Amino acid sequence: MEKEKRYYWLKLKDDFYDRDEIKIIEDMDNGADYINFYLKLLLKSVKTEGKLYFRDTIPYSPKMLASITGTNIDTVKVGVDLFLSLGLMEKWDDGTLFMVETQNMIGSETKWAQIKREQREKSKQNSEIGHCPKLSKKCPIETDTETEKETELEIDTETEIENDPLFQKWLDEYSVNAKNPPAYKASMRNRIRAGNRDAKAAFLTWRSEYLDQKEKEEAKKKIEEFDYTQLVGHSLGNKQINRVVDIGSHLHLFFDDGTDDYGYAKKDLYLWIHQKSQQKQKSA
Repeated sequence: MEKEKRYYWLKLKDDFYDRDEIKIIEDMDNGADYINFYLKLLLKSVKTEGKLYFRDTIPYSPKMLASITGTNIDTVKVGVDLFLSLGLMEKWDDGTLFMVETQNMIGSETKWAQIKREQREKSKQNSEIGHCPKLSKKCPIETDTETEKETELEIDTETEIENDPLFQKWLDEYSVNAKNPPAYKASMRNRIRAGNRDAKAAFLTWRSEYLDQKEKEEAKKKIEEFDYTQLVGHSLGNKQINRVVDIGSHLHLFFDDGTDDYGYAKKDLYLWIHQKSQQKQKSA
């Protein structure tokens, strides 16, 4: 069965020309040419979600970009370097040029979706003047990623992420192996501001793992620094602890019946003594 044709368009926000990066480019000599070139690249990368490929396989060279966009080769070379430095574009190891913001500017729909949209608009108009809408046609089998269930990522707004105390630390760690860390940081910051799902997922995953690790480290520190002499006088089973000797990750316990045991892990005894303390507080 022939795949249904999909139509794409680019969604520009009304504050596009108010952004710092765009203002910087506009103020340069031939700034309008660079902006025009940038917009052409965005349009060229719409169907590939940001990747600039010739026939979906070959990364574009400066000469090829000049040819397909009708742009002077010098403008292309300077423009690409400029976009890379401002974080508007990335260059991957295989030579692929990636337009950072394209994924968040893409609009698309199939021919069938267009028909349904027009039907809804017509039905809405009819209902407003007292007419009953006609039954819709049967819909062909189709899966559209735009109908997927909302995820937890969308709950976290871009502002909340950028204001998170760990955001800068993530940027620093995430860009440590990049060829140009400042440009890479700017690129990731722009992705977050634009609501890029992959960038948000990367940060939220890192944040969760970082906090889990910090929690484990803090718990380990508490276990190591706890004063285990507090165990003396407590009964463990039918025996009372008379003396405690620290032997690393374990404790050597001496009991009132003259026996001893060095097979007790600090972690287990730490939890045990705290449970006894909580039980005592509840019964008080």
